[in-house]
Amino acid sequence: MNLKELLGQEIAKRLINNSVVGVGTGSTVECAIREIAKRVKEENLKINVVSTSISTTRLCESLGLTVLSDTVPKEIDFSFDGADAVDSKKRAIKGKGGAMLREKILASATKNYVIIADESKYAENIASKALVPIEVNPLAIRSVERILTSNFNIKSLSLRMAEKKFGEIITEFGNVIFDAEFENINSDTEKELNNIPGVIENGIFTHFASEILISKNSGKIVSIK
Repeated sequence: MNLKELLGQEIAKRLINNSVVGVGTGSTVECAIREIAKRVKEENLKINVVSTSISTTRLCESLGLTVLSDTVPKEIDFSFDGADAVDSKKRAIKGKGGAMLREKILASATKNYVIIADESKYAENIASKALVPIEVNPLAIRSVERILTSNFNIKSLSLRMAEKKFGEIITEFGNVIFDAEFENINSDTEKELNNIPGVIENGIFTHFASEILISKNSGKIVSIK
């Protein structure tokens, strides 16, 4: 069993009947969705899913799970998502897939938000593990670029380009994404980035996770609470 499957089984164990479950995006999350679908079918459980992406919605529906509309409910019982980097303070960098705005909205509406990752994603300095995606209104590309390079400890900054086509990647909300390589990230970085006019959201998750589950090569899962 690989590390992603290990996490998937752990998430499926936590499923509660008649609950609303928020589901993230990514390969680790996909393993968890498949394990959840198995348990729902075997035990005839009733759950409603809130999805963070089109790809997740399609997978859930193909496995027979009920997906709610795009509007995030006032409160979600339990949510889980993967991450590009995590640390011992329950901070994470997410959004490599470009869905950080929807992911953060979902996280903010969740009573119990769990991030899952294998041990390769762990570091005390999460900036050393992953670039920080920053979603920006196209009108503010140049002004945001200037502020980022002038006011933050950024080692490199690039506009995310689409593969096999001309131009920038456009998010489902019509925005572009900067990928920033930070030297380090502190407790205020997330808020400071979002205070820049034109920045819609960023991929730093500072105070959202109630728990982080890390799968180890030894076959164990470590919980950070």
